Amino acid sequence: FYLATMATTPPSLVIPICIVGAAIGGIGGGFVWTAQGAYFTRASEEYAASSLDKKSISDANSMLGGIFACIYLLGEVTLNLFSTVSVKVFNLTWSQVYGVYFSLAVMSVLGMMTFVQNFKYDEVDKKHQDQHAFKKATAAAQLFFNDPKMKYMIGLNAAFGFSS
Repeated sequence: FYLATMATTPPSLVIPICIVGAAIGGIGGGFVWTAQGAYFTRASEEYAASSLDKKSISDANSMLGGIFACIYLLGEVTLNLFSTVSVKVFNLTWSQVYGVYFSLAVMSVLGMMTFVQNFKYDEVDKKHQDQHAFKKATAAAQLFFNDPKMKYMIGLNAAFGFSS
């Protein structure tokens, strides 16, 4: 979207750039959500096992899901409001707004690298540890090509990209 807002971008290319960017973002988001599901499941299992009141995995999953949804939606609404207020009230350019978004993305990556702990490997994980790195990196794409249901889900991912 940054490319579409540049002053040097011909007006006839703005809409196609936005559409392609939204489609790529939506499809990429689908891959991220898939990978996040495995991580979230593992986090729920770890939390349930370590909770003092011995929560069930289902209860832990529900609680962590609620916390995640609250934080995620609060962040989404806040950043949407930020762009509107920045442009309309403070007269920032879209390039400056996207610069702030880029900075927040970099800080998020650094925060994840610093504060998020990796899970300990167990016997199930050890058998997957020997998989080739390329296979792990392309797991979502392999699922897309090997699972007949996935072709029906790609439209949902692209629609998510267009709407967000």
